[in-house]
Formats: sequence, structure tokens, C-alpha cells
Amino acid sequence: MKTAIIGLDGATYRVIDEYRDELPTLSRLIDGGYHSVLNSTQPPTTSVAWPSFATGQNPAKYGMFDFMGRFPDELNFYINDARKKGFDFFWEYIDEPIGLASIPLIPYHSSDGFFIQGSLARINQDQITQPPALKDAIPDYYDYRINWRDDNEEILDGVMKRIAAREEFFKYLINECDVPLYFLMFNAIDHIQHHFWAFMDGSHPAHTDSQYNTAIRDAYKRFDEALENILACFDEPVNVLVASDHGFKPCHTEVNINALLNEWDYLEYEFQTSGAMLAEAYNRLTKYISPETIASLLPDSAQSAAKSRMPKNDRISDAIDWSRSKAYSFGVMPNVYLNLMGREKFGQVSQAAYDGLCDELAKMFLDLEDPKTGDQVFKRVHRRDELYQGPYIEQAPDLVLETNEGFYCSGNLGTTVFERKTSPTPNSGVHEQAGILIANGPDIANVECRETDGIADVAPSILHLLGYSIPESIDGTVITEMETTGREPVSSDRQKAEKRHVQDRVLALKQLGMI
Repeated sequence: MKTAIIGLDGATYRVIDEYRDELPTLSRLIDGGYHSVLNSTQPPTTSVAWPSFATGQNPAKYGMFDFMGRFPDELNFYINDARKKGFDFFWEYIDEPIGLASIPLIPYHSSDGFFIQGSLARINQDQITQPPALKDAIPDYYDYRINWRDDNEEILDGVMKRIAAREEFFKYLINECDVPLYFLMFNAIDHIQHHFWAFMDGSHPAHTDSQYNTAIRDAYKRFDEALENILACFDEPVNVLVASDHGFKPCHTEVNINALLNEWDYLEYEFQTSGAMLAEAYNRLTKYISPETIASLLPDSAQSAAKSRMPKNDRISDAIDWSRSKAYSFGVMPNVYLNLMGREKFGQVSQAAYDGLCDELAKMFLDLEDPKTGDQVFKRVHRRDELYQGPYIEQAPDLVLETNEGFYCSGNLGTTVFERKTSPTPNSGVHEQAGILIANGPDIANVECRETDGIADVAPSILHLLGYSIPESIDGTVITEMETTGREPVSSDRQKAEKRHVQDRVLALKQLGMI
């Protein structure tokens, strides 16, 4: 029995439920099978969530808590690279050939089936495939990614062409590669929701009547059509799982965590207030105007003065006065790190003061209200040991912030706390935990909607569906309500296919230039 996993990055029931009548394939799978809200990681971002989906583990076991990471003892901030991590992917415990296409952050897999390297996994522009000849079959627009400075027509056209290109290529893979497990990824839905959410959402403060009001609906409809055509390629019944790494919600207001910490006297900038204002002006301008255009309009003297006062995330070590700061934030979905003695290079917070400061900050965040609306900004503030257990926990944020509806965190280096969304683009839609899990097939139960499953539960459930025992390293549990196999889950200390694992690590280290 073949199994097909279809990753749909960022998919949400907020859209699917609204347009069920126009999504016949997803509706058929839901009505005749199993579906649940798939609860993502905290934070619910691609770089954290897809590894949890693929390993069945919590982030402290694979060491990724954001797109960015840090070496606190060096004050070195960097873009996370999956090659440097020791992932235990669920498919490494499968003894049969499998096919993986464009799973984010997955750098390599030595397979007798097929492999296409995913986004966020490349050091250069070379697309890694296995076998290598697959590279020549990849169609144009397969890896199209939104440039936020393009006009809306170009963005929408590119998204639709990307869905079509993936449909074409995935049908080719199914017809040419006979494997028991396919894992195929669509991620254009995530991109278009970031950009067009306010056009769709009539309650969004930035909503306007426009020809783009149906852009998100149309992208889901195009995916639904592609899904139907992909499933039609199988000449026998197949177990299919459609899953997202996180959901989506509206963003009315961005909340700058570093600005809050600065306002509360827990963080001091190294640069002057005028520099902070320049940094904010630059960050806002580059949402709409390219850095090259800005450079062409400013004289050299102004550029030099601005650059000296405009630190960015990768220069956060230069932007903060560490001798006068107790806490800071960074990253794409920023959380809070204490400037801890013995951990951070210029730590100011003693171990004895750690718990008290965490409690103090958590209360301040939970008490924060939007001065314009009076709404509570944060729903929950988690201590890291409430969410994570594993060897990488020391790299985790000390406090993880969960916002209420309409709010989103930023880690900019500025002094403005609240930034209102006054136009539909960009980023009027943002991530939330509530993703989707839809399953259908001969071995899938037909049951009412289950309220919640965890994203780490999918990996052991797939292994169980394929008849494998569950490695003890996996944190998730088998979703037994989803299956009709009648087998009880069995845990074991079985090891990965070691030869394949060693090959993958050698390839990764070679591309990094470490061997």
C-alpha cells in the first residue's frame, strides 16, 4: 500500500472552511476520512515546525528555535543551517526506497527512490537531486519565490505558475519512480497568505475592495485541482495525508520586542536614538523600495552616516550595549533571551536572579495592552522548560511569547513599540499554531474531526501506518484514531539505516567545506 504525504506550508482551516464548496478534493478527503487541527511548534515557523514534523521530536532535540541561531558566548548570530544539525528524520528508519521532494531545510537524503533538495537547505544556487539527472526535469517556476517588491500581478502570477510547476513535476515523479512513500511539498500558499491576507479578510483594518480579494481563495482552488490530478496518477488506492507546518491569522499590529525591553529599561542600545530612528526608517523603506534604489537617491555621505547607525539582526551584537542590558530579542519570530552570566559573552544577570527576572518579564508581557484598543497583546508567556526537553535546550529562548489575535512580534532594532498595518501588503497575514491534518485512504479511519493533534505526532503515525516500530528518540505519539490497521504501536531502540545516515552527513559536511 502506497502512502503520499502532501505538505501544504501554512495551510489553515480558516480558509478551507470558508471555501469548502469550492475545494472538492480537500472536501472529499475530509468527508471520507480523518482530519484534525495540527498544533505546531512554538514558535510556529517553518524552520522549527517542519523539522518537528519530520523527526517527531521537540526543537530541543534538533536545535532549531528560529530561522536564526546564536552562539551566546561569542555574541555570534547566524542563519540556521540544517547541515550542522544531527536530525533523526523518520524516513531514516524506513528500509525501503522513498521519495522526498522539496521538504524545507532537508539538505540530503541518499535514497534508492528520489530526492529533491528543499528550500532553506542550499548554500549556493545548485539544486541537489538524487538521482542527479532529475535536476534536468525540474520545470521553470518550480522554485519561484515571492519578491515582495514586485507588483501584485507579478506575485500572483508567479504563485500560480509555481503551483502548476510542482503539479507537473510531482506527476512526473509518481509516474517515473515507484516507491512506497512519497513526501511532496507545496509552499506557495504560505507566501500568498503573507501578502494578500488583508485583501481576503473583510475585518482587517487594511482591507480594501480590490481585484485581489479572491487571490488566496484562488490559490487554494488551484492547489485543490493540482492535488486531484496528482492523486489520479496512482493506479491503486493510496493512503494520503495533507498537512501544514502551521496555520495563518491576521496581523493588525506588529509589536517590537526590543523596543519594549528598551522602554522597560531591560535593554540599552549602543547607538543613539537618532540611529534607532534611521534604522526604523530604513527597515520600513526596504519593504517597498529596494536597497539599491535607496542608495541611488542618497548621497554617499548620508549613506555612510546611516549605515553606521543602522544595525540589523546579523549585527545585533554591535547594536546593543551589553553592559547595560538584561534581556534582548532577535530572529524572524523573536522571543526573549536573558543576558545571563556564564552563558552570554557580557552577561549581566546572575543565575540567582534568573527565575525572578523571568517571572518579572512574563508578568509585564501578559499585562501589556494595546494603547489604541485596550486589547491584551499576549495570550501566554512560556518558560523554555515548559516547551522543550533535549540536549539543545541551552540554545532555546528563555521566554517564548504567544500573541493574541491580530498581533505579531518583530525583533527590529528600533524604539517604536507598535507598528500598525495600514496597507494590505506585506505581512498582513502571519503564522499561528493551528495547522491542518487531513488523511484519507484504505487504512485511514472515517471519523468526526478530532480537536487537536501535535505536529510531532505525525512522524510516529506514518511509521506505524507503514508497519514499523517507533524509535525511542521520538517524542510524538501515534494517532491511533486515524488508522484502521488494528496494530498496537510498538516502541523500540531500533537504529537508523546507518549507511544511509553516514552518507547524508558526509555530503552535508562536504557542501559546507568542512571536509
